[in-house]
Amino acid sequence: MVEGPIFFTRAAPSIGRLSPWQVRLITMKSNDSRRAQQARINGSLGRGPTSVRGRMISRRNGLTHGCRSKHLIMDDESPEEIANIYSSWHDFYKPKSPAARHYADLCCQYLIWNERAYRAHDSIVQGQTDCAAEAFARSRQEHVAGCLDLLADDPAAAVEGLLTTSLGCAELAERFQRSRTQLLSQGFWRPGMCGQTIRLTGVVPTMEGLQGNTDAYLMMYCNLQCQPEGTGAELEALGKNRPPGVSEADLADLASPPAARAWLVGLLERRLAELEAAAPVLRDREAVEYTQVVAPNLIVTDDREFQKCLRYRADSTAGFLRAHKRLEETLKLDQEADREPVRQEAAERAGPAPEAAKAIPAGEPKPTVMPDAQPAQPSEPVPADTSACPPVCFAPFFVSRVRDSKPEPRPDRPDVGDRPAAHAPQPAHGPPREH
Repeated sequence: MVEGPIFFTRAAPSIGRLSPWQVRLITMKSNDSRRAQQARINGSLGRGPTSVRGRMISRRNGLTHGCRSKHLIMDDESPEEIANIYSSWHDFYKPKSPAARHYADLCCQYLIWNERAYRAHDSIVQGQTDCAAEAFARSRQEHVAGCLDLLADDPAAAVEGLLTTSLGCAELAERFQRSRTQLLSQGFWRPGMCGQTIRLTGVVPTMEGLQGNTDAYLMMYCNLQCQPEGTGAELEALGKNRPPGVSEADLADLASPPAARAWLVGLLERRLAELEAAAPVLRDREAVEYTQVVAPNLIVTDDREFQKCLRYRADSTAGFLRAHKRLEETLKLDQEADREPVRQEAAERAGPAPEAAKAIPAGEPKPTVMPDAQPAQPSEPVPADTSACPPVCFAPFFVSRVRDSKPEPRPDRPDVGDRPAAHAPQPAHGPPREH
């Protein structure tokens, strides 16, 4: 015998034996657990800025131009200028009714939107021109940097490239000035500084290179003469390999250190003067090239942005014109409303108007009042007006005499007396007129 409570258990039904609402319940529970897990994962991530300053910055992530902004004042606008626009319009038009004030505010708002559209267009153009100018300057800087790097390997090509730009001339002048300062302070150049100065003339400081350039050869010779230590072997080697344009007399004139130093200073000053004279010409040429590069960017290159600026400008202009027209109409109505009480008060003071002074409706003829006219009695007949009738109106007396008389016979027409009077004048209508 089994002791204790007895539990009857059933095997869990398979999914195929579940009813539709049971399957839906299980699915909803699994989805809820999945959503809760995803929510915990999302909650562990960043939730955006929490400070007021961070939220103010993040809210501007989608700002493009601000032409359709619902905020009255943007960050790049002055509150004083916006207030001056509203105050100037209200001071000029002096709107009194709510409708007039509303249309005046609309005009100011459309003006602000129109200014934003122009400012957005100008900022796009300014960005394009700045990028073009930076690219132009960067290309010049890269060109000069490449020429300076080439100065150690190919001085002739490097100097030729530097002389094509004002920035390159400035670099050469700066290095020549540095060599001059060291020469005046020390009285000579060290071998490395002498080699750099000779390279600034476009010559490699070797024996072969010096033989092809007179100035470079004499620079090396004078610097050796200015050295405090003995350089007899080097001077002897230079004397044997002098260029065709240098004679022994020329070398003899530069044999003393002061004469050699003076010749070097004069050479550097001539080079500096040549570079200073070439700089303005190069700057004028670069100004033309700069205009050719930057001027095409004065028009918005992005068609979508350009059409957007044009659309916002046209919309703001059209809205301003509509609001200004409604403002003028409202101001006229307000003026008429202000004059109406004055008119009523004047009418009340004047009293009721007489019958003759009453206003006649438009479209009706005004009656003609004759001072001596008397109304006709309805019992008596009104005589006909014969002033405008032809003379036949005076025919009754004449007709009676014609009927009673008989025409006399004529010798040329014997039958005229027997012919009836077919064309006799007919009596006029109406009673005979008294004479």
